[in-house]
Amino acid sequence: MKAGLIRGRHKMPSDITKYIYECDIPSAHMADGEYLKSIAESFIERFSPSLLEIYVTGFTPALCAVLSVCKARDIKVICWHYDRATDGFWRQDI
Repeated sequence: MKAGLIRGRHKMPSDITKYIYECDIPSAHMADGEYLKSIAESFIERFSPSLLEIYVTGFTPALCAVLSVCKARDIKVICWHYDRATDGFWRQDI
């Protein structure tokens, strides 16, 4: 399944309709790893993917939380990183 990391940070491909973090992360929770992980766990529990393609638009702590959850559940991950120079994404198999 494909999902954007955080809704609203950058333009996404038109087929991205799901987001792991549905809105910007409140500043009070930006350094709260357990908070970030709980949101990632909720997303994974809701959709139960065997493969997760994440369109990454920044905020490394959020990505790390998702990767941690996926590793614990043996979910294959492909990261698509935003590239400002091309306004596109490049692939990284995890």
